[in-house]
Amino acid sequence: MKRGFIFTLAIVALAAVLAANVGISPQPRMAAAVQELRATAVSAAWGDVAEDLHFMMGLNATKVAENLSFNDVLPASRNLSKDIAAYGRFVDAYYSIASLNVTVTTPGGLQMPLSQISPPITVSPFGLNYTYPAGGNDGPWGKRELQVTIPEENFSSLASAGVSLRVLDGWVSDAYDGSCAFWSPSHECTFGTQNCLHLTLVISDANTSYTSTCGPFNADQQSKITLNVQNYSSSGWIRVTVGQLDQGNLLTVSFQNTRVAVNSNFTFTTSDFDVDFPVRLAVNDSYFGESRSAAMSFA
Repeated sequence: MKRGFIFTLAIVALAAVLAANVGISPQPRMAAAVQELRATAVSAAWGDVAEDLHFMMGLNATKVAENLSFNDVLPASRNLSKDIAAYGRFVDAYYSIASLNVTVTTPGGLQMPLSQISPPITVSPFGLNYTYPAGGNDGPWGKRELQVTIPEENFSSLASAGVSLRVLDGWVSDAYDGSCAFWSPSHECTFGTQNCLHLTLVISDANTSYTSTCGPFNADQQSKITLNVQNYSSSGWIRVTVGQLDQGNLLTVSFQNTRVAVNSNFTFTTSDFDVDFPVRLAVNDSYFGESRSAAMSFA
């Protein structure tokens, strides 16, 4: 972040020197150079802010052909809402030195401060949303639950899904062996089931790793697995819930008194999709009129 910001200021300073020379002795070539430098400054600032926000969110997304994976840790180890708000104040204060104005707008064109950026991350055109339901004083960025939703009419675009949960600060205390015994309720596909979710579920801790043998699941109904977790000072649980497409629910990861690393994988029927925040990040040069506005891509 600092390197990008310093680079932007250096470009702006150089452009200012050239602009002063243009004012003394107007030359079309020098004027064009000033304009090009300012355009570079705008592009650098846009990339800098987008990269910083992506880093602060602690979420990595990778797209390879038809496959999309998210790597996450729940809950957040810091108060991300406060961090993002503080970063927004930094951007407002310091980029204005370079006559650059950074804004965020919703799909409807409503402008909002950086501090109000919130999930979901959206996979278009399928309408799949990767999000954290709001809970607690730290809002959705507390990452106290992970929810993936998709409209029922778009479910056929999803070929399969996978979730890998790794307990970070304890161990699974139940005698889990990957069998279906801990799924309750469990609604697996039968002949004629319209919406089948082919889900690979792996649950591990420092000692063991098990792959669930259950499924595929009837995505029109809710299936759930809950496992108890223990550490040296407390007990908790982890839970994976799948299904209920009539409410848009594909899968949910919830937990209590533990931290989990979550890898979520989705394979679609096409590689033609985008992974974005449903907002546009814009940087405008208030002096020279250069600007860049684009969606914040996540993969």
